[in-house]
Amino acid sequence: MRELVVRLGPSGRGAAAMRIFVVTLTDRSCTLEVSGSDTIREVKTKFGQIDSIPVDQQMLIFQGRELEDSRTVSECHIKHESIIHLVFFDIRVSWPHRGGPD
Repeated sequence: MRELVVRLGPSGRGAAAMRIFVVTLTDRSCTLEVSGSDTIREVKTKFGQIDSIPVDQQMLIFQGRELEDSRTVSECHIKHESIIHLVFFDIRVSWPHRGGPD
């Protein structure tokens, strides 16, 4: 398992920093420092700064549930050293050709 440690710092809203682990389906691990008052969207943004994956193409899963962008880390019951799973996907859609033979 490859691990990347990044300290981007908490959002500065006065909450204490905590370390969380973000693990991808390819078994890549990244450590982020976040605060309980950070929104899930802000966590995705921090990860996107590392791996260049757009926020809209990230899905974070904790304890089997997809995390909503508007909720905070503490609202999702994420604690220091929690493991969050990241699923990323390409949102480009390829439409099938529906024409007949030319």
